[in-house]
Formats: sequence, C-alpha cells, structure tokens
Amino acid sequence: IFTGWVEKEELWKIYQASDLFVLPSLSEGMPNAMLEALGMDLPCLGNNIPGIKDILHYDELIFPPMDEKSLANKIELFFSDYHFSDRVKRLCQERKEVFKFDWKEKVFEMVLRYPIPKNCKKIERRSCI
Repeated sequence: IFTGWVEKEELWKIYQASDLFVLPSLSEGMPNAMLEALGMDLPCLGNNIPGIKDILHYDELIFPPMDEKSLANKIELFFSDYHFSDRVKRLCQERKEVFKFDWKEKVFEMVLRYPIPKNCKKIERRSCI
C-alpha cells in the first residue's frame, strides 16, 4: 500500500491489517515508520542502507538497494516458505526488543544508580540544599 501521509489512527489500522512491512527507501535517517511497524509486531524487510540496517541488523531482513529481484524474492519467500517467514518474525521480535524504551524502568535505574544523599532536604537543579 502506498498511501502517502496518513493520520495516526488510519496508520494503526493499516499496520494491523498488514502481514509484512517493506521499506525500500534509498535514503533514511532513523525511519519512524519501521520502528512503529516493529512496535505493532509487524515483520519488516528493508533496504540495506544506514538507518534501516541499523534497525533490522540481520541479512535475512535486508535486501540490496536498487535490486528489485532480491526484494521480490524476499517478499515471495516470506509468503511461500513457512520457515523463512517464521525466522523473519522471530528476528523482528528480537530487533523490536532492542528499541523498546520504558520511562518507568529508566527512572528506576537512575534512582538506583544515583541515590539521593541522606543529608539532602531538597533537590534543586542538580544540587542538594
């Protein structure tokens, strides 16, 4: 599906109705769309370029830029070979875990790492009063 810009509510519906997310971009930073797709437990394939490769990491999940045969083969393999699609799904779940961020967990880690001194009555902008 090539939709162009869509609102978040519509985007979530598209992700939920999809079986595979493919990002064949030739230039990316850190593609939010791919991170969102992974966050929705959607298996992903992407171009072997910086940004996408940083997210997907595994050769099974990437294809060479400008190589439409390789892209088509990976998509066909995903839908025709149970073992390949299962591996893609497992690798994407693994990559999803790398990019999870939990504020509560991070705050808890910081409190454990940098405890408030016992003699501190009040904390103001990085100093104890």
